[in-house]
Amino acid sequence: MSNASTALLVGDGHGAEECARRALELVSSRPNRQRSTTVLGKASADLAMARLLSDDVEGASDLCRPCSQCQATSA
Repeated sequence: MSNASTALLVGDGHGAEECARRALELVSSRPNRQRSTTVLGKASADLAMARLLSDDVEGASDLCRPCSQCQATSA
């Protein structure tokens, strides 16, 4: 379980958003071929949930669109 997920479980939307953003920054700093789509997807979902806790429905929705357009890739 990620730090962002833990923060969400205890209702800490601000902490969850900070942790999810940090995870996304770390993943994005890696070369494309070394980026974990699992971490990217989970951190994006955590960030969307954190935004929902803050009543930012549009912000959460914006984060979900790219994930729904992802194509499966084989390694």
